[in-house]
Amino acid sequence: MTEKTSVKEQFPAEACDFVVFMDLTYNGQEDKLVPKANVANDRFPTLHKMLQKFHESFKENRPRSLLLMFGIQVQNYRASPVELLQNLQKIVKVVDYTILETHHSRSSTTCNALLPTSFREYSDLSDNLPVVTALDWTIQLQKGVEPTPNLCFSLNLASLHYTLKTTTTHTCTRSDWVGPIQDERAIAVYHYRNNEWQSFLTPDSITKMMRLALKVNPSVCVAAYYVDYEDYQGMCKLNQTFPRLTAVRHVLDQVRTR
Repeated sequence: MTEKTSVKEQFPAEACDFVVFMDLTYNGQEDKLVPKANVANDRFPTLHKMLQKFHESFKENRPRSLLLMFGIQVQNYRASPVELLQNLQKIVKVVDYTILETHHSRSSTTCNALLPTSFREYSDLSDNLPVVTALDWTIQLQKGVEPTPNLCFSLNLASLHYTLKTTTTHTCTRSDWVGPIQDERAIAVYHYRNNEWQSFLTPDSITKMMRLALKVNPSVCVAAYYVDYEDYQGMCKLNQTFPRLTAVRHVLDQVRTR
């Protein structure tokens, strides 16, 4: 969260229930343990077996100080959803949290401008699982599994920048952009100028998305990815640091204290 590695930035711990560090360095085991792309249904038995071993090991070590989280990208989400949910039912029983990843997180094979997260299905500007589809799956999984599993969708806090010639990446410090414009289907935001186009989530778009999501499933949780791209300096919203994480927490607290 800071360019100076010797300086410890004040992270908004009150906005997050858990902070998970993702070690993306290659250790030679990921090809065997972690699928690189969309998980085929025939891979689930292997994944379940691996997670079951972790689950049993965690149970043996008391008091338990670790939680087991499982995140899954479902790229071809229209294919075999019934079989997918049947496989997920087995997995959610042996992990503490399951994240149905609804954010853009992989390079596209073609040069397509995309939004970081889309609430509704949007094939023109999104290549990831829509939030509304993930919410429907969470409801089905929670009805079919006891005890009720902890299920989450995800948000992408990075901005996606598309350009032909320049390398400008400043989202909030330039005044010559057209926008921001909120896309009502995706509930994500974009702005543009000349040959540049950026898409991202704002505190307002996250607030709207969270309220709609919790209206569908009040027990769902949310996982924010690429938190290192959050505005820790307060450049985007009236000197407010971590405005999007704060927006998530604010809506969660509002809905769950009613």
